[in-house]
Amino acid sequence: MKPTGKVIVLLAVFLLISFLAFQHLSTVMARVEANHRLITGLEQRGEREKPDEMVKLRQERARLEERIPDQARNAEMIIVLTDLAARHHLQQLALKESRGESKIEAEGNFNIDIKTNTFIWHGRGSYSDLRAFLADLETNNRLVSISSLELTTSDALWNLTFQLNTFFN
Repeated sequence: MKPTGKVIVLLAVFLLISFLAFQHLSTVMARVEANHRLITGLEQRGEREKPDEMVKLRQERARLEERIPDQARNAEMIIVLTDLAARHHLQQLALKESRGESKIEAEGNFNIDIKTNTFIWHGRGSYSDLRAFLADLETNNRLVSISSLELTTSDALWNLTFQLNTFFN
């Protein structure tokens, strides 16, 4: 086969693959559009038939999104920790972030995979300031868990290191 014949065959194969991919993509896009129309229709029907329940659902979803934000908003926890430390006159010595996934086991052998951010915070200050810092962190709207906490003393100041896990969707 001549080089121009090989090029034509390769071009034909490329065009065939492109056509098949476009055909598959257009089918998927049609399904997405149909699902979007169905969701919109169900929301409109819910607004007409049960407006009070729809308001409650929107409020509950807003509360859930506040407690378990998306990934971009979850990174704001760095700002929250830094601001809390400054407000309580603490020296923030280190703050490290990493991402991962956790598995939550629910009743009935039902597992939930959830994405997590882990923050390791290290700072120092007076005992009362550290205690107030942790109390404010506890009342934060975000769903958080502290998996380790170490408190040591050196001279008049206390050192605090903890690992805080936050969750995002």
